[in-house]
Amino acid sequence: MGNKEDIQQWAIALVQALMLSIGASVLIAMLTAWLVCQNVIAEYATDYGAMLALLIGSIVSSAVLAGKGKGMRLWLCIGGAVLYLLVMALGSVLLFDGVTDGFLATAAVVFAGSMVANLLRFRRNKQPKFRVPRSRI
Repeated sequence: MGNKEDIQQWAIALVQALMLSIGASVLIAMLTAWLVCQNVIAEYATDYGAMLALLIGSIVSSAVLAGKGKGMRLWLCIGGAVLYLLVMALGSVLLFDGVTDGFLATAAVVFAGSMVANLLRFRRNKQPKFRVPRSRI
């Protein structure tokens, strides 16, 4: 296991990932509710807004964790998706009296967002893959 500073940095990264992903999900849900209230979209279209909120939240969570790591980006993205899915499932169980209808669809959307974040390659220090050789004169 790493030293104390590494553990503190990963704890901060986990909290940042959760807060940013939940914040993004809440903003998308609020936008969907506002659009329904303004009669821009129909009420049956809120399912799409919920799936979009899950997708964006999962991408944000996975991207934050993948950006903090030096390697193993795929595992960090999956870890971000699992973390976000656990928080969403816990919220569903607590707020809706244990009703977990549609959990498999939710998990599929969250893991799809995780894979999108992995494919988009969110990294802080991007190194160029190909270097132009310098001519020696």
